[in-house]
Amino acid sequence: MPPHGDPPMNRTAIRLLASIVLTTSFCAAQRQGRYPVDPNPPQQRDDGAGLLPGSPFRTLFQRGEVPPVFDGTDSNARRFRGFPSLAPESFGAYPGGRLPLPFDTRPAGPPPEPIPPRSKNAWPSWLDVEGDGFTSSVAILAQSSDYVWVKEPEESVYTPLAPYDRYRVVQAGTEVDVRGGGHFQAYFHGGAVVRVLGRSHLALVLLDDDVADLRFDQLSHVFAFARERLIRIRVGAGAVVDLRNARVSFDRQLDGSVICTNETRGEVSLDLNGQRIELKNGRRVRLLPGVTGTAVANDLSFEGEVRIVSEGRVARATGVARGGTVTWSGARFRIPGGGVLRIDPLSGKKSPASSTDNP
Repeated sequence: MPPHGDPPMNRTAIRLLASIVLTTSFCAAQRQGRYPVDPNPPQQRDDGAGLLPGSPFRTLFQRGEVPPVFDGTDSNARRFRGFPSLAPESFGAYPGGRLPLPFDTRPAGPPPEPIPPRSKNAWPSWLDVEGDGFTSSVAILAQSSDYVWVKEPEESVYTPLAPYDRYRVVQAGTEVDVRGGGHFQAYFHGGAVVRVLGRSHLALVLLDDDVADLRFDQLSHVFAFARERLIRIRVGAGAVVDLRNARVSFDRQLDGSVICTNETRGEVSLDLNGQRIELKNGRRVRLLPGVTGTAVANDLSFEGEVRIVSEGRVARATGVARGGTVTWSGARFRIPGGGVLRIDPLSGKKSPASSTDNP
């Protein structure tokens, strides 16, 4: 037997005695009909509603909500306003939520300041520039591919946009030149966009509140999208295209002419050598950029010894003696003596020689 420690018989007796004492105490409590409690409990305060402090229903009582909650102002019917909520108004507030105690209804802090409205002239989020903002007096030039050369009003030479500097805010008087297969867009105040592909030369003539006036001395493919603000596109020296709330495309042909097509139901009008026409939806017209207003005569004219008379809508020119020449609609005809030229415009009832008839 080890020198220290109780004999096994003594340990068993101690455990049996502890078990008997616990059982006796439990049975005495059962005979009294209650569990042992603190003989001096703390005084509990009643707020008049029979609700103890810390009770979840105390919050409902303070709000005046007793389930089910009905609208007492309705005399005809008791309208149900929904089930009560034990969560305070600030529950889950982020950031600044404040819930140090359960069901704390105190405000989480001062109300946040209202966010000021965004200015209508604010710069786009992708453009990091300074200034008065995106107003009608400026445009945003964005290079998409290859080299795009820019000459600003105060400069005397063209500068290519670098690959890391593809955006430029430009003013009226700026010229943009594409000498290869470049591609760029010009964004204007109000939402208008002009996309240019291929060899081209663009000049910003005027930028104001009413109109954005552009001139193309050379182009390959151009797509113009206009909004409420008028976009005026000059093609060469003899054609002016005005568009509003419309989309128009320009495509250069192999013969040097340009096909202008109205691709929407917007307002598109053309001024060709002083004559203004409307271009309807889906219609297109062939423009001659290299022809000015004085190069093509609208009236029939003649030189030399030529006699011209009208026969209905047909003009008959007869050469007398040595004859002469007749010019009409860009074409010139040589009439020898005794020769006869008949010109039928194929439209209308008026002869082109009505103002030049001679006996």
